[in-house]
Amino acid sequence: MDFVALSPMNIALLVLGLWSVRQVIHLLKTSRAALPFPKIYGLFQPFALPGLLIPTTAWTTGHDWHWRRRFRTYSRDETVHLIPILSGTPGLWTSNMDVGRQILAEHRSSFFKPLWASSPFLPWGMNLAAADGPMWRKHRRVVGPAFGPSLYKLVWEKTAETYRDMVETEGWKCKEAVDIPVVQKITLKLAFLIICSCGFGFPSAWDTPPHAADGRMPVQETLKIVAETRLLPLIVPKWLMYLPIPRLRTARLARERLRNFMQEQVVERKALVAAGDIRADAFTMLVKANQEESGKYPLNDDELASLAFPGFNPADTVLRSEMFSSSCSQVTKPPHTPLLRLLASWPSTMKSQKEVLDQIISVVGHDRDPTLEDYSNLKKSLRRSTKLHACFVTAGHVLIREAIEDTDLTFPNPVGEEGHRAVHIPKGTQITLDMIGAQYNPRYVDEPGTYKPSRWYGLPADSDLFTAFSVGPRACIGRKFATVQATCFLTLLLRDWQVMPILRDGETKEAWAARVLDGRIVLTLGVADCPVRLPPFTYDVNNLVAVILALTRPHAQLEVDSLAECFSLDYITVTWPNISSVFAYCKHIFDLDVCQMNAWTWESPTLHISETQPVATTTFSGSKRDRFEQAFGIVRQELLTAFAEQGVPDDAQNWYERSIDYNVPGGKLNRGLSVVETVEILKGRPLSDPEFLQAAVLGWAVEFLQAFFLVMDDLMDKSLMRRGQPCYYRVPGVGTISVNDAVLIESAIYFLLKTHFRNETYYIDLVELFHEAYCTPTTFQTATGQLLDLINAPESVDLSKLSLKKQLIARYKTAYYSFYLPVALGMLMSKIPETYESKSSGKTVHAYKLAQSILLPIGEYFQVQDDFLDFAGTPEQIGKIGTDIVDNKCSWCITTALLAASPEQRAILDASYGQQDPALEASVKAIFEEVGLREKFRVYEEEVYAEITALIEGVPEDEGIYLKRQIFTGFLEKIYKRQK
Repeated sequence: MDFVALSPMNIALLVLGLWSVRQVIHLLKTSRAALPFPKIYGLFQPFALPGLLIPTTAWTTGHDWHWRRRFRTYSRDETVHLIPILSGTPGLWTSNMDVGRQILAEHRSSFFKPLWASSPFLPWGMNLAAADGPMWRKHRRVVGPAFGPSLYKLVWEKTAETYRDMVETEGWKCKEAVDIPVVQKITLKLAFLIICSCGFGFPSAWDTPPHAADGRMPVQETLKIVAETRLLPLIVPKWLMYLPIPRLRTARLARERLRNFMQEQVVERKALVAAGDIRADAFTMLVKANQEESGKYPLNDDELASLAFPGFNPADTVLRSEMFSSSCSQVTKPPHTPLLRLLASWPSTMKSQKEVLDQIISVVGHDRDPTLEDYSNLKKSLRRSTKLHACFVTAGHVLIREAIEDTDLTFPNPVGEEGHRAVHIPKGTQITLDMIGAQYNPRYVDEPGTYKPSRWYGLPADSDLFTAFSVGPRACIGRKFATVQATCFLTLLLRDWQVMPILRDGETKEAWAARVLDGRIVLTLGVADCPVRLPPFTYDVNNLVAVILALTRPHAQLEVDSLAECFSLDYITVTWPNISSVFAYCKHIFDLDVCQMNAWTWESPTLHISETQPVATTTFSGSKRDRFEQAFGIVRQELLTAFAEQGVPDDAQNWYERSIDYNVPGGKLNRGLSVVETVEILKGRPLSDPEFLQAAVLGWAVEFLQAFFLVMDDLMDKSLMRRGQPCYYRVPGVGTISVNDAVLIESAIYFLLKTHFRNETYYIDLVELFHEAYCTPTTFQTATGQLLDLINAPESVDLSKLSLKKQLIARYKTAYYSFYLPVALGMLMSKIPETYESKSSGKTVHAYKLAQSILLPIGEYFQVQDDFLDFAGTPEQIGKIGTDIVDNKCSWCITTALLAASPEQRAILDASYGQQDPALEASVKAIFEEVGLREKFRVYEEEVYAEITALIEGVPEDEGIYLKRQIFTGFLEKIYKRQK
């Protein structure tokens, strides 16, 4: 018998064949696993060798695959099953935060953090970032007290001091514009210095090289080297570190120096604490907190030393320390960087910067540095910036857990489908919570690739829309450390400087944004190099001088030329840093109130100077919608200020602010804009800024009324989505409190009317119009329509009741406040008389009754469209999930279908309509198709369009401020054949 020679090649082929058979069997077994999720195949596991080193391609899932494929990974389901073909452990990846909270629970959880997922944070020993279970609670108990008011005060003061040092050292004040090729070099150096001084108490300055008294490597330099070589211990064998290779040798010596230094520091800080010398830096506070522990919680010296260094921020060259579970994940991956990128790149850059600047000036003015006491008022600029692209500053881009036993988890059905499903999870299953995927999940974020800062306004810290500081009990302990430092820095920087992109030759701003707004993943998510230009804010010196002249009357009669010469200012422009010195001079010489000197807007203000007090006229710029949204900032601030003046606690003020920001802006704004357009049409010219503000206030009053109705309606209807986001009552912590919030929103209407129109002759008419639209109470009519909707939606469905009430409901639900009210408000502001003689027709025109006779049919047509789109439109198209069928709504669709249905079809409708069953809902939709509902709607739409057009043509056209047909044709054309 012949035997095949056992050559090395044959042995290798045999091993390869056996391995291949094993892999095929394993792959088939995994593919047939009873996990009901879409499967994604890749060659290797993303976070294990060799997959960790392979880039993401069409057929590989590299370490950054979830970033590269963020728009398509979860297109079918929020959870997918990732299966490596050649090597690695398969596992589930999810972008759903509800699933994430189940696997991240700290107590009595069936999941644990696998050791391999914590290994990058263990070179220095166990710590808060790597610990799990009881060990994590032990570390958390010691670390928590290190973060307190004294530390935050130190952080704020050191940040302001370092910013001034940076501006002076870099010579920014002498430059027409500051070009920064890589903005991270500035923000990271700042963060590094703050961590050195506030984290460890080391002296640091922007331009002073550190020196060690003993001649050894300075600890500041050590920190920097250790951070820059953070990955070497993970990928290089220990013995290689002793080879005579300069980079390896330097890295090894730096780590040894740092380890010895920290052990010395533990002994030194313990002695200081024992002597009562308690410094404010975090490390000293950490030692103090450990000294005060008792029982099983205190840590020994080695644990304290390792506690300071769980790992290194891989995207940025600064240490990530346990004391800064968020400080180094958020401060060293600075929120400033994504903010500066987005301010520089977005089409509405100037508007965004103006919004931030206005907030800063309103709090601290031009002439003083901010203090920690200003933090609560200034932090909105940071909160909005970190939420612009929250995943850019997320503490970790993935959270990994493994099942320690067989268990069941609840998974929501895919977006657009109601309900949940229980899925059995076998022991050993790895589940990865994809924090990037969560930020792009349409369940939480509509149009996730679009910059919409309003989606984050007023959100609580635990909102699924904002996970920049992680979630649950493992959320970053140093969150406030990060936000305090960033808020101070951004306040100082954005008060003085604009942020503009540095473009390559022929590059557009959009191309620049695509280039720099890209993720870089190592251990955490970082960002690409960002080149920006910082020109100082400029101001027309003529306006500045005019304000100062007005403020100094009758103190001094100064001429413009002499005043400009006195301050040694350029006659055309001055920069904001110089304005601060002007303010200080005026305050000293004339004893002026600096708040008065802030009485102008940022962009080329128009000043009206009286003998008693200077008044700055608000200016608006951009499109009509842009200007209307700018007016919301004024309205919003008036409401928040008035609410605060009632003496309510801060938490109630924050809650009120959130309720306004979540519910009022963000829609199509058709109702509010209609007021402005009506006034413009009636006056026959563009509105001046004061006129525009008045019209916009009335428009926003209508939007507040709309928000009031929607909040109440969604709660009563148990709706899920509104304007592409969860209905307000579904926001965590809101629930039935939304009823009270709705009342507060409605009450804002009458505050705005009183504030802006109390001296107008038509003030009482405005108030009455919101209550009774000329004997047709607006609120009463809408509530009546809602009542008919509700009483026709009982558990016991009776379709015979629906058709008789269809027209009444359609008219009452939205017609009055959506169509008649905006026009009537514009007519009142334009002072259209109730009756007048038409010169063109010779007839008496009852203006408001005529408008109502046209606008109510338009409103009815609009409601019928809504009913039809609820059936025929998709959630992506209409911004909500259609629920009229399952909610037993008396809509145009069902009443029309009942008239055309055969006995057999009627029986199906009777059995299926109003039932919370997707299959029965589908059968109703099938009947709608069978009876030709789409064609019936097309015929209805054409007929009603012709009827309304005829009504409009009956409006007399007269010269002057009288009723115009254009008002009504504008409404009709906006909604004719609309698709959303």
